[in-house]
Amino acid sequence: MLGLQHALLIATSFIFPLILIKSTGMGNAEAAFFISMTIFAVGIGTILLSLKGQYIGTGFLCPSFAALFFIPPSTAAYTLGGLGLMSAMTAVSGVFQVALSRIIKRLRFLFPPEVTGLVIIMAGISAIPFSIQSFLGMESQKSVFLYENLVIATVTLGVIVIVSIWGKGSMKLYPAFIGILAGYFTAFFLGQIPISLIYTSISFPLVAIPKPAFLSWSFESSLLFPFLIAGLAGIFKTIGNLTSCQKINDAKWTRSDMQNYSRGTLTDGLINILCGSLSGLGQSTSSGNIGLSLATGATSRRIGFFAGAILLAMAIFPPVSFFFMIMPLPVIGAALIYSICYMVMTGIEVMMTRLMDTRRFFTIGISLVFGLGASTFSNVALPTDYTWLATILTSPLTLSTIIALLLTLIFRIGIKQTENIEIRDDVQNLGDTVFSFIDSNARKWGARRDVALKAGTALFEFLESGFVNGVFRDSPKVRLSFDEYNLDIMIDYQGEMVSIPQTMPSPEDFIDKPDSFFKMSLALVKMHSDAFSLSKTESTNRAHIHFEH
Repeated sequence: MLGLQHALLIATSFIFPLILIKSTGMGNAEAAFFISMTIFAVGIGTILLSLKGQYIGTGFLCPSFAALFFIPPSTAAYTLGGLGLMSAMTAVSGVFQVALSRIIKRLRFLFPPEVTGLVIIMAGISAIPFSIQSFLGMESQKSVFLYENLVIATVTLGVIVIVSIWGKGSMKLYPAFIGILAGYFTAFFLGQIPISLIYTSISFPLVAIPKPAFLSWSFESSLLFPFLIAGLAGIFKTIGNLTSCQKINDAKWTRSDMQNYSRGTLTDGLINILCGSLSGLGQSTSSGNIGLSLATGATSRRIGFFAGAILLAMAIFPPVSFFFMIMPLPVIGAALIYSICYMVMTGIEVMMTRLMDTRRFFTIGISLVFGLGASTFSNVALPTDYTWLATILTSPLTLSTIIALLLTLIFRIGIKQTENIEIRDDVQNLGDTVFSFIDSNARKWGARRDVALKAGTALFEFLESGFVNGVFRDSPKVRLSFDEYNLDIMIDYQGEMVSIPQTMPSPEDFIDKPDSFFKMSLALVKMHSDAFSLSKTESTNRAHIHFEH
């Protein structure tokens, strides 16, 4: 039952391939193949993401989901070169994700919350023009407006909102699905879905394997950037969803598991390579399903295997594809507006996890302004040799993401902040001095409270044991530095060179060996920190205590 619940929630993402179908005028046979392959790839992806392998899978219930941010580049690709070009470029995006997954820890500085949140926001904003046009039931700007379409769209969106706010029990978990069904019923009673279509659906066979008649591949360099940015958006979304999974499954969670991010984004990339191979829409992980697992309290990854199996069955069940193909345009528009609202608010929440400073202010502001104004570049005449530039300038998501990444790199200049203090051996209260120094600078720099507490504990332990055991011949000089992702403490002192014990001293050592207490202190420093090293220069000894932030 839980597997079916998750499969139904995932199915709401199948409106996204419909957007591409409606906006490009894809033929019925090709559209049915495209939807079936998207469903099939989502099913395989959900199973792969539920695995807990050394390299593949997330180890969590984190299903796959057709991705909205693949719609703009996929639409451009289909318009230019059909399903073959769209498929190949989607696979290239997957290869890009696989490559980034191998070095994601080193590139962490490129993905601060303000950039991640901005990309999620712009992914939603990119779909606003089509969503409003679809909400009004207009396939193009020259289409005739019908009040029936407005009624259908209003009922669909209204039901989604009502169920989301006032729904009871399990109803509240499926607002989009319930709203879409309400839209179908409204469209049927208003005559927008002919009864002949229902008879047509009955005539379909129950099971049919999609034939690979539309499989082909081609490449277009001018579309490379938009697809790479879509892949980057997928990585950001997966990292955010995996962070939620880590918190849900670990009550003592304090820090992100970068290895889990690496496996999850690698799996995401492989799924998009599969999507490109099968001619399905690009995908990412599902935030809604993680919310469902939290609401039900069922977080076992085995549920993902059942949900994936159900989706695979749906892919070879023709009435399912037909159900989505006949979805009225106003229903698509209303459901898309709901998805856009969810994405934009999620992006804002991500951005607001850090306090705004001048650097973040300009990173978000400049990128957002140019992203929102991307449509104005469509009127700029560019030489034929610069068609690749046009695909960047006219895409809100691509343009804003590139600007945000460039500004993030530029604004890292001078980002490292440093403070120094000299600790005299006659200090009256060592604990107050150390913790006040760490805490005041951590607050000023915006460092996390838990990291600052561990840093203060480690520094106090090292200094106190050094003074008590006569290690320092003069006043040790402490340098505290912070660059948003790393907090480092350097302690320079004249005195005895010591070594870090590999294990905690045994109870017998405290009786026989006088230096055991000092070794215990060094072991505690190592325990509290992410890295601890001791080295010797020409004139001084140096202790380096490192914390990841």
